[in-house]
Amino acid sequence: MKINEKNLCVFATSPPFDCEGFLNKRGEINKAFQRRYFVLKGNLLFYFEKKGDKEPLGLIIVEGCTIELSEESDQYCFEIAFNGNRTYILSADSQEIMENWMKALTCAGYEYKKLVVAELQRQLEEIEFSRNNCWPLENGIPQGSPLSVTLFLVAFDRLSRVINENKFFKHVFYADDLCKYGRVKNVTVFQTEFNNLLVEIINWCNASGAKISIAKSNHLHICNKHTCQSFTLNLGDTYKKNVTTLKILGIFFNKKYNWNDHMLIYKNHYKVDSI
Repeated sequence: MKINEKNLCVFATSPPFDCEGFLNKRGEINKAFQRRYFVLKGNLLFYFEKKGDKEPLGLIIVEGCTIELSEESDQYCFEIAFNGNRTYILSADSQEIMENWMKALTCAGYEYKKLVVAELQRQLEEIEFSRNNCWPLENGIPQGSPLSVTLFLVAFDRLSRVINENKFFKHVFYADDLCKYGRVKNVTVFQTEFNNLLVEIINWCNASGAKISIAKSNHLHICNKHTCQSFTLNLGDTYKKNVTTLKILGIFFNKKYNWNDHMLIYKNHYKVDSI
């Protein structure tokens, strides 16, 4: 396969990157560690002499290899091992950095992505099976029957478990009203995780026969800096922008206040020592 070096250099230095940062790389001939700046794009791992260089010193294709801890005496060492061929030994500055790199490199190869696609296909088939075999809700049961409460709790317990699987969010049910909330520093991560969770909730609705009221669904973003850009959530085929005010059980929230401002306002309003 022919590779255009110029195009490869442009590709290596053009964001976004799957992972990037300084690592120490042990030489093949000179066994001393040398500090290099690494950039991972897909299954291509480039390394540079320093950050900002226009041309990489080398390239490692992360295919047909294993990512594992190294037996080197240096701390935070791991290796990219090609069976019967060269093994690249790298070291990081901390345990967290090492684990992040090992995770990113493990997920970079084609075989891993193939497994992910297979698992997603399996989950999709399960959803389709559940959708085709769910009990219809048209008949219902008499209003006020104790059985209705029991069935409601059984059905929504599964939804509660789905939400609890996402570490970014907590939630509260008020009858059939759902309030999800979370606190993160990175708005982009929050938006991505929130939309992923909405997909899970929509899948549950499709399987159980429940429906989301798009008109009544809103989200409010409260920021300490008051400078964050608004973001959009995806409810199936409908996109919902964040609102400036929101009322939950008679309590109003306003985007122009941060969280501490809200607590102070309600503390004074209800004349309590703490909330």
